[in-house]
Amino acid sequence: MSKHGQTVHRAMNAVRHFLAGRDAQPPGDARRGRRYFAEGDVRNYAKSGLASGRQQTERGRRSSRFMPRLPALRGFAEEGKAIPCALCGQAREAISGFAGTVLSRLRAVPGAAVAAARAKSKRWRERESVEPGASRARTFRPRSYPGSRARRYDIYVPVRCNGRNASPLVMVLHGCQQTHADICAISAFNALAQREGFIALYPFVTNYADFRINNCWGWWRQEEINPGAGEVEDLWQIVEEVRQEVRVDPRRIHVAGLSSGGGMAVAAMVAHCHKIASGAVVAGVPYAETARAVAGTHVTRGTFRAVSDISIQMNETMGDNKRLAPILIVHSRDDPVVDLQSAENLRESWADCFGIKTSNRVSVRRGVTLGTTWEHKKYYGFRWRSAIETFYLEGVGHGWYGGAPGRFSYPDAPNVTEH
Repeated sequence: MSKHGQTVHRAMNAVRHFLAGRDAQPPGDARRGRRYFAEGDVRNYAKSGLASGRQQTERGRRSSRFMPRLPALRGFAEEGKAIPCALCGQAREAISGFAGTVLSRLRAVPGAAVAAARAKSKRWRERESVEPGASRARTFRPRSYPGSRARRYDIYVPVRCNGRNASPLVMVLHGCQQTHADICAISAFNALAQREGFIALYPFVTNYADFRINNCWGWWRQEEINPGAGEVEDLWQIVEEVRQEVRVDPRRIHVAGLSSGGGMAVAAMVAHCHKIASGAVVAGVPYAETARAVAGTHVTRGTFRAVSDISIQMNETMGDNKRLAPILIVHSRDDPVVDLQSAENLRESWADCFGIKTSNRVSVRRGVTLGTTWEHKKYYGFRWRSAIETFYLEGVGHGWYGGAPGRFSYPDAPNVTEH
């Protein structure tokens, strides 16, 4: 490379290192890597024809269209020839002028914004990548909207989700007195994810400001269940954060939850109805139900909101984004914590909100699995597609059914994870 060519090359190195927020030169191999070039014309000029050896021909052909102001250089690039020393001065002037424009625009950006962008880039570089077949722990950092808080979560990416194609994602929410690790263990969603090829996401409520049972999601608190704030918005932003790491199919994002996690799954399906494809609620409650709904037992039942009031609030929350997301409601008739009436009200509020008649268009299956009696009903909506399904069991308590042994788990029952 001529002296002028070396000057141009050094100038381009300085520009791209400034754009990347780096003070030192990267290692030799990395310096030659494509990912260290700045975006846009700067990158393409750097790759235009100033490279040497066998790479010059192919790079020159690819980048010739990015040199409209240098017709002479474009001709050499198209033919894969070395650029004469006499023309390197023109290249230097053109690149220097473009670099000056870029730098002047960057200087107009507030210093705080530049620092924030560099810090965010550094955090992502420091993250351990999620390899297929592995589970990784993450921490969600609070955002600027009201009620956002730091939250931990785990991601499981099966071997089949190798990034070649976008994969479905299932977000699984734990119940009260549980952690995300507990629901992962008893539900055995990782094994199903490995078999079926979807990404499993396990958020942890982590912390909260108000008084509540340990590790409960705030499904009864208005500030936690409306879009743009609180826990329900944090959950969606966690999904968006995962989408920056792995390829997720935006049309196949699903949610499931147990108990208070079931109530928050319902809230997510309402607040983000146009983004979530379907949901499953195990021993949960309807949208915006009061905390008194789970205060009773079989002796002293809880008090419940009217179905019509729930339906009205669902419509207000969804607004113009209203879209039906099919729902599976799993509940035990003998649940001593959350009365079966909660499941009935959830079914009726969903039907009332989306215009589904539960009095007809129903298919029913009944059976006994591992000594547990169950009944599975499907309520069909438009074009005979299943819109609401209920799966009621008998003889089991409050928890996850058919999964692995553990607290709030009833293994001797139909495996609801498979549904």
